[in-house]
Amino acid sequence: MVTLVALVALVAGARAAPAGLDYDFSGRGDGAAVLDLFLRVLKLDAYDELPFASVTIDAGLDCGAAGDAHASKLCVVLEDAANDDDGSAAVVAVRATSAVDAAYGAARYLRERCGMSFGWDRAGGDQVAIAQRLANGLPAWPPLKGPTTYRRLRDVSYGWNVCTASYTQAWWAWDDWSRHLDWLALNGVNLALAYTGQERLYADVYADLGVDYAAFANWSNGPAHLTWSRGQSTHGVGGPLPRTFADAQLALAKRILARMRGLGIVPVLPSFQGNVPPALKDLFPEANITVQAPHWTSGAVALDATDPLFARIGDAFLKRVVAELGADADGDGVGDATEHFYEADGYFAAGDPPWYAARRGGSSSNAGVYGSPDDARAHALGAYGAMARTDPDARWHYQGWILNMGDGAVVEAYVGAVPAGRLLVSDMWSEWAPLRSMLVAAGAPFLYGALQNFGGTLDLGMSVAQLAGNLSGAPPGVAEGLAAGGALAAGVGAFPEGIDQNLPYWVYFFDANWNGTRPLDAWWAAYAAARYGVEDDDAAAAWAALAASAYAQPAGGGDGFWREKARGGLLSAPGLHDASDAPAAPAYATAPLVDAWRRLAAANLSGAPYDYDVANVGREALSRARRRDLRAAALRRDDGRGREDGRRRAPGALRRRGRAPLRVAVAPRGRLLRPRPRARAPRAGDGGDAAFYDRVARAQVTTWLPACGGESDAAPCSRHANASRARPSRTTRDKAWGGLVTHYYGGRVRCYEDRFGTPAATRPRRRPRPRVPGGPRRAEFRLCARRRRATAAAVSARLLAKYFP
Repeated sequence: MVTLVALVALVAGARAAPAGLDYDFSGRGDGAAVLDLFLRVLKLDAYDELPFASVTIDAGLDCGAAGDAHASKLCVVLEDAANDDDGSAAVVAVRATSAVDAAYGAARYLRERCGMSFGWDRAGGDQVAIAQRLANGLPAWPPLKGPTTYRRLRDVSYGWNVCTASYTQAWWAWDDWSRHLDWLALNGVNLALAYTGQERLYADVYADLGVDYAAFANWSNGPAHLTWSRGQSTHGVGGPLPRTFADAQLALAKRILARMRGLGIVPVLPSFQGNVPPALKDLFPEANITVQAPHWTSGAVALDATDPLFARIGDAFLKRVVAELGADADGDGVGDATEHFYEADGYFAAGDPPWYAARRGGSSSNAGVYGSPDDARAHALGAYGAMARTDPDARWHYQGWILNMGDGAVVEAYVGAVPAGRLLVSDMWSEWAPLRSMLVAAGAPFLYGALQNFGGTLDLGMSVAQLAGNLSGAPPGVAEGLAAGGALAAGVGAFPEGIDQNLPYWVYFFDANWNGTRPLDAWWAAYAAARYGVEDDDAAAAWAALAASAYAQPAGGGDGFWREKARGGLLSAPGLHDASDAPAAPAYATAPLVDAWRRLAAANLSGAPYDYDVANVGREALSRARRRDLRAAALRRDDGRGREDGRRRAPGALRRRGRAPLRVAVAPRGRLLRPRPRARAPRAGDGGDAAFYDRVARAQVTTWLPACGGESDAAPCSRHANASRARPSRTTRDKAWGGLVTHYYGGRVRCYEDRFGTPAATRPRRRPRPRVPGGPRRAEFRLCARRRRATAAAVSARLLAKYFP
C-alpha cells in the first residue's frame, strides 16, 4: 500500500519525467475477439465467410514513419491474403498493435471498399447488405490490391460523458451493450467509461460503516438518475434504488468488461469522489462532512478529501472495484488487477462547489472555493491517493468541464498532486471553448473533446467542418488542436450527454484521430454511399446540402451556448413566459435543410438507415418552421403590448403550421425516433415492480424530476427544494421522440393554449381525446410517432408539397 507520505514523495520525484500521458495501449485484446465481432456485425455463421483471413495483434508492430514527433505508434496494416482474388474467400490479412486498432482498420475496409456502414440502433442501425453487392455484380469482398496502413495521430480515442450513462444507457440490457461495444471498437475507441454496477459496491462499503441498504437506497438516486448521485450534486431523485436492480447492474458490468477486454478497450472505472449518505454525518460526527445548500433537490452531502474518513472509504471502495470488476488472472473468481484507469470528477472540498458559487454571483474561480492553489493540491492528493494506495499504477481521468470556471493555478495544483503522466484531463468543449492553452501551461495531458449536446437532445447538426479545420473563425480542428498541444495532447474524447443522434459527426470525429481521413467533400460522398449501400445522386446531393448547413455551423452562431442545448422547436413551447424563453435562433439556414429532405425523399432507396434519415431530416425541417412561430409568439408576449395581445395572438401562431397529422412508416428495427419509456423491468431484475420503473423512466425524459401530484405523494415523487433556482427540466433535455411528442409535449402546449385563451372563432368544436392532444399534434409530432403503412419517403413527399411547395 502507498502511504500519503510515500505518495507525496512519488509525486515530487516524478515531476521531471517526460511530459505526456504515461500509458501503453498496445498489445491489448486478441484477434479471435475481433473475428467474433465481425461475425456478429455481418450476421455470418463461420469464420471462413469473413473477408479477414487472419487478425494478428503485435504490440511491437512498426508501421513506418509517423507524423510529428509526438505522433502515436498505434496502427493497423491491411494486406492481401494468400487467397484467390475471386471475392468468394477471405481476402484481407490484418496486423495491428491492439485488437481495437485491428477492428478499426477492418471496419475501414468494409466502409471504403465494400460500401458498408455501422450505426446506432436508434439512428438507423448498420448497413451491411452483402446480397446487394452480389446482385449488382460486385464481389462480396473486393481485394485490396496492395497494403493499406492506418496510424493514429495520438494514442487515445475516448468515449463517453458520465451523463451518457443515464441519458442514453440507463435501461440497456446486454444486447444493447453488446452492439454498442462493437460499435466503439469499429470506430477505434480504445478508452471508455465503465460506470455500470458501482452502486452495489458502494452499498457494501457503506454497510461496513453502519449504513444499511434502506438508507443507502433512499440516498442514492433511482435507476433513471444514477449519474447525478455519482457525483453531480443530487440525491434521492427517482428512488429508492431497488437492491435487485443494483445486483443486476453489477452482473451486467462484468459482462461489459469481459467484452471490452477482449476487444482491447481500456475501461475507465469509478473511484471515490466524496459524495456520501447523510447518515455518515451522525455516525462520524468528527468527520468534515458538509450538507450543501439545495440545488435542484435536497442538498448533496460532501466529505472533504483531506479528512481521514475520505481515505478510509476511498480505499475500501477501490478494493471492491478491483475484486469485483478487475481482471481475474488466476481464475479464482476474484479480480486481481484493473487496467489502472479511474474516473473521479468531484471537487473534493467541503462547502458549495464552484459551479454553485458562480451561478449565485459569487466567485467563479475554483481557487475561491478551495481557498488557495495549495488547498486545491491537498484535495487532489486526497482524491488521487484513494486510487494509488490500492493501485500504485493508477491513472486519473478527470472530466474538465468544471475548469471552465477555474483558472490555471487550480490546474497546476491538480497536476502537481499526481505523478507525471498519470492525470488525464478532458478538454470537453474543445470544438467551441477550448482550454488547451491553460492545460498546456499547467503541464496537464489532455484530450481534445467534443460535447455536441446537453441532455441527449435531438437537434440535427454540429460542425463537422470545424472538426476538419475548415471553419473560419472557429477553434482549431482536431488535427491542428492535437498538433498545438504537442506531447501533452493525448488524443480525442467524445463527451455528448446523450447519443443516438448526429451519427456522422461522431464517425468523423473518431476518424479524425487517424491518418488517411479523406478531404471533407470526399468523406461526405463516401458516407452517403456507405450509409445506404449504393450510390444515389439524390442521396449524395442531400448529404452535400446537410454538410454545408447543419454540419457546417458558423462559430458563435445559434445563440452560442444554447446551440448545444438545442433550445428550439415545438418542444420549447411550454415556457414562453417572456422573451428569454424564445427558442434559440437557428444556427444555419432552413432552406438547405428542406432541400436535403426533398432530395432524400426522392431517392430510390430503402432500408432502416434510409427511413431514419428521411424522418429525422423532415423532423428538423418541420421543427424549424414551427420554431419561427414559437419565437414570434414568445416575443409578442413580452413586447409591452400587454397580456390581452398574447391571449389573442400567441395560440394562433402555435397552430399556424396546419392540422394534418404526419403518418410515417417506422422501420421495425430501429423504430426511428421512438423512445424506450418502459424500463423492461423483468430484464432489470426488479422483482416485478414494473410501474416504478416505468414512472422514473418517463420522468427522466420529461420533467426530469419525477412529478408530484400532491404534498403527500411518496417516492419516487420529487419536489423542487430550491425555489430560487430554475427547474432542471427547462428545455435542455427535450427529445422529439414518438409518444413523447404526441402526449407529453402536445399536452404541455395544450396547457399553454388553455391558459392564455383562444378566440372563440378559432376554438375547435370538439376537444380531441386526451391521448391525442390538440394544438401541436401536427406534422413534426407524427413524423416519428407510430407505424403506418405509408413509407417515410411517400409521406415526406406529401408534406413537402403541402408545407414547402
